[in-house]
Amino acid sequence: MFLLFLVLHLLGAVIWTGGHLTLALTALPAARAQSSTELLKSAWRRLDKLALPFLGLQVLSGLYLLHRLVPDPGQWFNMKSPVTHVFMTKLLLLVFTLAVVGWSHAKRKQAPADQPGALAAPLWTVTILGILLIVAGAAFRI
Repeated sequence: MFLLFLVLHLLGAVIWTGGHLTLALTALPAARAQSSTELLKSAWRRLDKLALPFLGLQVLSGLYLLHRLVPDPGQWFNMKSPVTHVFMTKLLLLVFTLAVVGWSHAKRKQAPADQPGALAAPLWTVTILGILLIVAGAAFRI
């Protein structure tokens, strides 16, 4: 069961972070070249339909994996444990990610049709937070 949840967790990370990285490296430059936000907005909406459920899957599978490492939820916030430090880091990154997702949705609604660069900061912020979540997740094994 542990392996199944680990694979689901990693798959969620690949889809979430990989999808945003792909947008940042392909759709954003293409939108800038066309001076149009529509290409990026459209691609981002399609990614959201796939990636947001996988982000939820990551949260649920992450809680299961944490429970396997630290069975007593009362110890999840015990700062004497290295596992708890990683958990707290991932939790903080998740909170920031959710805030940035909200910000990115607002920016997409407000972005002028001819200024795709206005969407670069929220897109790259979500992407970098995703990469940091992956790095923090790897820290469970170090």
